[in-house]
Amino acid sequence: STGILSVEDSALNGLQVFVDNQTREVLINGQLNSNSKASIYDLQGRQVLHKELNSELVSNKINVNSLSTGLYIVELSDYNKKKTKKIIIR
Repeated sequence: STGILSVEDSALNGLQVFVDNQTREVLINGQLNSNSKASIYDLQGRQVLHKELNSELVSNKINVNSLSTGLYIVELSDYNKKKTKKIIIR
């Protein structure tokens, strides 16, 4: 079972998260496991967006037009594993 856990860890760690400020989208690139979700939080810890990610796609997009410019935290979760990344929306 240790080998399976390390594969799941590397799947989340291998994801790239970045913002395209031209299209106002957060892009999540990489192979996802099933039941993957993305949540975006403001700096006060409030969840401002949530999306179920499509594990069949190598690139998922989240439209952030509804968010003000500023610093946010993207949390990717897959079962009980989590990865967070700070993003700046301009």
